[in-house]
Amino acid sequence: MLDQASFDALRLCDAHLTGIEWKESGRDLCIALASASGTPVTIVCAWAHSLQIDLKTSAHRGGHPLTWEAMLTPQGDGWRLVLDFAGDGSIELLCNGVFVAEAGHGR
Repeated sequence: MLDQASFDALRLCDAHLTGIEWKESGRDLCIALASASGTPVTIVCAWAHSLQIDLKTSAHRGGHPLTWEAMLTPQGDGWRLVLDFAGDGSIELLCNGVFVAEAGHGR
């Protein structure tokens, strides 16, 4: 499980959102990103809830949303994850724990 320092070390500022997927019968939320260096990383949010996805796209502008800031903070007995896509919106959720998925696996 990641703590705040480990999450910050992933350096997810300027990462492209490449996918969102529910795993474990809808219990866990997987968020796939391509870091600024191009390295793919999948964040697994165990027992995700209170999910809010608010993403916007402009006309004639495609592509993956780019993170402005990625924050993981303690919240009660779990964690609050916020991915801020600047003018393109955000993804926010609460969960029991955050992991980095192994390549090719949901967790």
